[in-house]
Amino acid sequence: MTSENPTRPGLSGRLWLFLLSLGHDRATRCRVWIVTASVLLCAYAIGVLGYVLATPELGIRCAFSTTVNHFYEGFLYPEGQPHQPRGGDQILTVGGQPVDNWLQLLRQMHLLRGQQ
Repeated sequence: MTSENPTRPGLSGRLWLFLLSLGHDRATRCRVWIVTASVLLCAYAIGVLGYVLATPELGIRCAFSTTVNHFYEGFLYPEGQPHQPRGGDQILTVGGQPVDNWLQLLRQMHLLRGQQ
């Protein structure tokens, strides 16, 4: 004796009906694409947020170059140094390693995390 109601299909039957409706029902296909796109978009957003949280912060703002746009004084260590980065300065080294372009700057910042 089975416990399933003969008027109600089981999980495999529902899945089969759903797959059949994908081929015939345009509304179902649209809903599946919307749900799939939403899941992928959320996964992408979580990936971006994870990357941002994992990137070390130096307190220096520079957009796709090694030229300093802005420096946040709260990141200066040790405090009271006579020379601070200012807008227009070039970043030449990070962690004792030479930096020639923005990609090298990003790479050196990631390597800093491993040196803690």
